[in-house]
Amino acid sequence: SEPLTTADTRPVEEIETELTPQERGLLFHKIAYRFYSGLRAQGSTRFTEERLDELTAQMRSIAEEELDRYSYEGPAWEAFRNSMLGTDGRKGLLRAFLEKEVENKSSLCPRYFELSFGLPLDDDADPSSSKEPVEIDLGEVKLQLRCRIDRVDATADGRFVVLDYKTGASTPSVASIEKGVALQLPLYIPAVEGAMPEMKGIGGAYYGVRSENEVDHKCIFGDSEHGDELKPYFGERRRYKDAFAEMIQQSNGHIASYLRGMREGRFNPNRGPA
Repeated sequence: SEPLTTADTRPVEEIETELTPQERGLLFHKIAYRFYSGLRAQGSTRFTEERLDELTAQMRSIAEEELDRYSYEGPAWEAFRNSMLGTDGRKGLLRAFLEKEVENKSSLCPRYFELSFGLPLDDDADPSSSKEPVEIDLGEVKLQLRCRIDRVDATADGRFVVLDYKTGASTPSVASIEKGVALQLPLYIPAVEGAMPEMKGIGGAYYGVRSENEVDHKCIFGDSEHGDELKPYFGERRRYKDAFAEMIQQSNGHIASYLRGMREGRFNPNRGPA
């Protein structure tokens, strides 16, 4: 008779069939970078509704190339592809994103994409990037910042807003910036100004690109002195500040206090959502 064998009761390793949230974000960044870098090379990054079909086809072609780099398959993967590219019954995220871009009638035009400071310069970094970190004066201390900024839109004379793409559900608020909890955008503005002295920051926002039904600017803040540029761009918002520069300075003050605390050995535990 055949000898008895012991069954292997170890759980079967789960095979990934779709992208992680981080991979989804990186994918959109790559697609947007290639698309806008191509437009910039052609001479203009602003476009009208008349070019929507043409540019949608271009962006979808780029997306298909990037999606084909993955070996996933199955219903979940196909559903994700369709959510990006669209089908006969839905426009898809990329088309919705371009429609949102067409709405922008301001003098601010997309100029820099994946602008990097202090990081290795790879093929996905803007040509204006620098391998050296940018120095930010926090008052009592100078910060050597290494970062990559998703996008900088600017006027011809150098006024600019910073944009950070968000593909997930969670987005910081303006209140969290004022409390010193969200530090990203207030750091990016002086970073660009420090690296490019001819530029002047007038605003910032997170750019929600989660699905075709959720494409919009969020956590918008800006300088009320430049409402003519900001209102056609972001719309009528109450977060335009008379004391915009002071808001950035206040955020820098929070950062300086955190650095001082770390140097003194104070690392407060995260208590979770308030």
